[in-house]
Amino acid sequence: MSNIHLGQPSLAEHLVNLLNPLGLLLGLNGVIMLAYIVAIPANEIVVPTILMLTVLVTGMTGAGQGAGVMFQTDTVESTAALFQAGGWTLLTAVNLMLLACCTTRAAQPSIRSTRNRAASNGRSSLRCCRWPWALA
Repeated sequence: MSNIHLGQPSLAEHLVNLLNPLGLLLGLNGVIMLAYIVAIPANEIVVPTILMLTVLVTGMTGAGQGAGVMFQTDTVESTAALFQAGGWTLLTAVNLMLLACCTTRAAQPSIRSTRNRAASNGRSSLRCCRWPWALA
């Protein structure tokens, strides 16, 4: 997607800009939203995809092999610099963590026994996705 250009920006940049309002509504951004769409089959590539898209959108140089190529950062400081360049805040990181928890739990089949399901009175097992006051 980052190698397909529609005008000057790539297809990935167009999609990031399109998804950014929805992402901001959820406390995330367009990069994270696109990374989750791209990584639907495999949650383990979400963070590398976020890194790759952040480099693409911000135009950073010296990070990985260039825009559109997955990579891992070597130090915590380089990861922090990348996230700061992408406009991340602590709230963005917490919301990403909660989204990751929800998508991982939703993708896993339930391994609870029938007896435990009956004891839960039909409550969802996705506790991390609920508001704190709804956990009771």
